[in-house]
Amino acid sequence: MRLKEFLEGPHDPYQYKAIFFAGSPGAGKTYVARKLAGVFQGLKQVNMDIIFKHLMTKQNLSWKMPPEEEPEREKQRQRSKELVAKQQQSYTDSGLGLLIDSTGRILGTVRRIKDELEDKGYKTTMIFVNTDLETALRRNRERERTLPDKLIHQNYDVIEQRLGEYQRMFNDVHLINNSDSAQEQLPEQLEQVEKNIRKFLQ
Repeated sequence: MRLKEFLEGPHDPYQYKAIFFAGSPGAGKTYVARKLAGVFQGLKQVNMDIIFKHLMTKQNLSWKMPPEEEPEREKQRQRSKELVAKQQQSYTDSGLGLLIDSTGRILGTVRRIKDELEDKGYKTTMIFVNTDLETALRRNRERERTLPDKLIHQNYDVIEQRLGEYQRMFNDVHLINNSDSAQEQLPEQLEQVEKNIRKFLQ
């Protein structure tokens, strides 16, 4: 069973609840999501990366992100944004619970979506998966979709700066340190976040 299917499940019990799931490339969000899959089950997943990956594969575009493919890649990125916006609209029109997965790099986009959801009666919270730069670089090199080290540096710096903004924007930001050096403490962190999210979803 695919992660998306498992997360969404056959029922939609969490009406008007939305969890933003953010973190820099290489933070290990997919791994954390799998560990928290039990608490996420029943939420509708909104993830532009899933759609973008499908379109990239369909167009036979390389995950090495070569410069000569940038025009077509950006075309597919824009298409992904349009499709995910329509998907989210269909979910929110019915008040379905959401798991909104993104890097969280663009502060204005997160703020806009949060405000739109709350205007519709949603309660919102955020899980932020953090890591140190060295760990992010190592994981990026091991991924199928590898980004240039320079881009990882740039995104990391921006997203780290965003964390303070998100802590002011949301009543609660559930922070998970998924650095290599923090793996011993990770199970305890995950247990606490799961407990907090279950309480939020009640």
